[in-house]
Amino acid sequence: MSLASGERLAPEGAAEGEAALLVLKGAARLRDESTSAVLDGGEGCWWYIEPGTRWSVENARADTKAELLLIRAAGGQQA
Repeated sequence: MSLASGERLAPEGAAEGEAALLVLKGAARLRDESTSAVLDGGEGCWWYIEPGTRWSVENARADTKAELLLIRAAGGQQA
């Protein structure tokens, strides 16, 4: 996904399954909405997001877009 300068993505509700977020280009800021913890990262940085986390990510740079790869696992119980 691409985030323009200053753009923010905040999924509704808590994450149902685990996720991983990788910064491919630019810089991003990941925020845990329940604890207000903030992590900044540039190209090559990745984060693991635990199930049940309310999170948001934003472009941390004002001069270029951020390219991110978001991988989500299916939520709920597995049979």
